[in-house]
Amino acid sequence: MAEHGKSVGRENTYREYISGGVADEKASWIFRDLPSNFAGRPTLPCEFGFDIFRTSKGKFENKGVQCKFTFMSWKCPAAADPREEAKLSQEFHQAAGAEQATKDFARDKGFYEIRGVEVVDYHTLAINVPGDLFHDLAEWKKQKSDTPPLTVVVRLEDLSQLLGVAKYDLYLLEDPGKNNFWQNFFKGAVGTWFNLCLIILLAVTFSTYLSGIISWVVTMVLYIGGVFVAFVRDVASGSTTGGGPMEAFVRISQGTNIVSPLDDTAASVRLALEADKVMIFVLRRILNLIPDLTRFDMTDYVAQGFDISIFFRDNSLALRTASLIAYLIPWAILAFYLMRSREVASSS
Repeated sequence: MAEHGKSVGRENTYREYISGGVADEKASWIFRDLPSNFAGRPTLPCEFGFDIFRTSKGKFENKGVQCKFTFMSWKCPAAADPREEAKLSQEFHQAAGAEQATKDFARDKGFYEIRGVEVVDYHTLAINVPGDLFHDLAEWKKQKSDTPPLTVVVRLEDLSQLLGVAKYDLYLLEDPGKNNFWQNFFKGAVGTWFNLCLIILLAVTFSTYLSGIISWVVTMVLYIGGVFVAFVRDVASGSTTGGGPMEAFVRISQGTNIVSPLDDTAASVRLALEADKVMIFVLRRILNLIPDLTRFDMTDYVAQGFDISIFFRDNSLALRTASLIAYLIPWAILAFYLMRSREVASSS
């Protein structure tokens, strides 16, 4: 959103809220780049999933709210001047008597609007946008215009309700027919197989030198550490609110909040700060041993309907596989030499 929305007092501040029936309150998504193949498709699915905050109950409970979706391409006058949007909206609905007229308006004016779209609380829904809206996308790429190729504006039409939106709540499906669900499900299940490979190799490595129960404990310590690797990384970097572990202990024992500065002249505080430096150094060394399990968990992609790319993406399956192999190779080499040393010892 271009500006901050309302806060409804919820602890989770991921979404911000706009009021219904207020013309100047809107949620905007600006797409800075779009694939060139959008211009050749008849329709494009636009999916969204919003949150509804109700200020009145009763007859409105368990019902959706009505929203207006406005799509503006780079050549639409309203994309550069929001004051033109109301005028174009009126012209669009006057000319939108037939499907072809709607497509012609979208192609010529770069404007498309849908009113009365029912939005259900926390449900992923979709509307189809005509591909004519993107027919001159190649021209935009050639001219390198400063105006974004697409701006999407959502307004809540129902009074006495609020609509919660976030950056990733609305998106265009680049190629909905590219992969079947079972293919994406299989790629997501590969992440579970990554976890099995990780546990098995770690357990085999430790069992070459340690007893069974100790090997299991050490393996679980590393694996559980991988679950909380983000928190461990924050502590190791010294960026946690309230300081390191020892400083946090001093704050708790003195009843000091996490933002108030401590008295650096006190011996206990100086000792805690120095101890934190040692602990941070140790945690940084331990962090090199802990696997980052967030790289292997891809269940959210499957659950939310996103395609898991195999190549050419920052979080592609190939990159995750490479990171797993890079982490396991040193452990495999260590297991080899530990096993070899035990064989030599037993033969002697």
